[in-house]
Amino acid sequence: MIELKPDFELKGANIYLTKEVIATIASKAALEVEGISFPEKGKSDKKGYLKFVKLEGTEEDISLTLFVNVKNPKNLLETSKNIQQKVKSEIQNMTGIIVSQINITTLGIA
Repeated sequence: MIELKPDFELKGANIYLTKEVIATIASKAALEVEGISFPEKGKSDKKGYLKFVKLEGTEEDISLTLFVNVKNPKNLLETSKNIQQKVKSEIQNMTGIIVSQINITTLGIA
């Protein structure tokens, strides 16, 4: 039997989240920003979105690094800021976890 250990525990509740859950929230939020994709989109494996999101956290907050491709970038800085705002908002609203930092690594221009 496989025991699933939580990566993050929400204080004051018996709710536990794995890194995969937070990575999925972050990835789907990032994809809502126009002109963003992930490398190897469409390839399925056991890690899912986790391979495009690096998570580090404490009991107080988390920080993320997203690895993305940008389609036809007009302004990389503005696009990156839009990703940061969207991802932070979605994670904090859906989980209550404080997001202290979001780094965006552009791997390519699609």
